[in-house]
Amino acid sequence: MAQTIIFSKKPRADVKKKPLKYRIKDTFTLFNSSDDKVVSQVMLRIVSKIIIYLLLTLGALITVFPFYWMLATALNPAEKLQAGMPVYFGIDWNFENFINAWNLQVIKVSGNQHINADAAIVQTAGKDLNLGMWFTNTIITVAINTILTVLTTILAAYAIAKLKFVGRSKIFGLLLITMMLPGEILTIQNLVTMNKLGWQNSYAGIIAPFISSVFYIFLLVQLFTSIPDSLYKAARVDGCGDWKFLWRVMVPMSTNTLATVSVLNAIASWNSFLWPSLIVNDPTIQVLSVGLYEYTAAASSTEVYPAPNYVMAASVITILPMFIVYLLLRKQIIAGVSRSGTKG
Repeated sequence: MAQTIIFSKKPRADVKKKPLKYRIKDTFTLFNSSDDKVVSQVMLRIVSKIIIYLLLTLGALITVFPFYWMLATALNPAEKLQAGMPVYFGIDWNFENFINAWNLQVIKVSGNQHINADAAIVQTAGKDLNLGMWFTNTIITVAINTILTVLTTILAAYAIAKLKFVGRSKIFGLLLITMMLPGEILTIQNLVTMNKLGWQNSYAGIIAPFISSVFYIFLLVQLFTSIPDSLYKAARVDGCGDWKFLWRVMVPMSTNTLATVSVLNAIASWNSFLWPSLIVNDPTIQVLSVGLYEYTAAASSTEVYPAPNYVMAASVITILPMFIVYLLLRKQIIAGVSRSGTKG
């Protein structure tokens, strides 16, 4: 029962206050009673949830703000975006910037007028170069790279998880050791190999060095290991071979993990910059990430009027496909990662 507080009717001067330490003790005693203790616990939960949601909201705003600033810049005219004065509010909704960015246009000053002209990279290529050409190159390389990576991952993971052969554990251990080495160590060797094969300035040169991933193999091995061996033995008794068991049983049971591998690999391939910039010199075979860098340099050079709106419009076009893919497959990604990390 809650304690009943009786207010004294004596004048304030006649009421003697207890020392501070006794008043604090009485306060804790009051709130430790049964009903008041429940109220205090409920209030504590409410306050803690408010703090948590405030922190999450702050983190979300910090994460979303750069994308908002990029979109706001892409929709404003260049005259409004003076150097050192970014515009966060007051969008003019100038969608023509996306068309100019798609055609790789820059702004040049002619007297008192600002006119559009082809970027220097378009003049160097000597062809009708535009963002769509880089877009097509990127889609082709990402699609082929993702298909080959998923295929090699499935075959390697199945061999390690289900097939019995001498040295299986040692081979898997050596593969895991390579995960501790940075990929840049192999850049020079890969570049020399691609040049000897004559694959520079080609799709094969962009794709070939990255058609397998130890991390994806490790991810899929965890899932294949969790599938009981009794299922494999029963299939063998029924006359089902390894190849048929892999594609009829194992792969359908791994759709979420394979979706995770596909999306992560596609995003990594889409954002790849260092390797394509080294292996490809022809602007017509270049991918979006490198092309965007070249276009940014052309649109920000001292010979032209600064056009951050065109650059940001090209950036929006570049990240939009992977953003849509992630939104559509986010549930499969989460389910695949959680399933791969659970055994038994």
